[in-house]
Amino acid sequence: MEIRKINVLGKSYKITRKCPKEFKEIEPMGLFAPQDDLIYIDPRLKGESYYTTLLHEIGHITMHRNGLAYTRAFNSDIEEIIVETNSIVSYETFLTLLERFRRDGLSISQAIQALRLRE
Repeated sequence: MEIRKINVLGKSYKITRKCPKEFKEIEPMGLFAPQDDLIYIDPRLKGESYYTTLLHEIGHITMHRNGLAYTRAFNSDIEEIIVETNSIVSYETFLTLLERFRRDGLSISQAIQALRLRE
């Protein structure tokens, strides 16, 4: 299942499989284009690669939205390490939650409700 749009920190971003012209030459697996509120994901990516790339780009959006990308507190290599690590951890955590919901016999709507409940 592909996602076409996502909200991150109160802002909506379009997700596309069509690479923006200015980036075609470098053939990225994914990218975040802040000027267009756009996430690009390579159309060859499927399954885990698709979702971890999406989470990686959401990491860049988070750093952009919370201002960290503008602080110069770290260089782009460090940003890549941070967002890549976070994307893998987030994906693994999500899989763990889905497995737990499946074991508990929860439907999708029950799982969503369980995620939204606050203690």
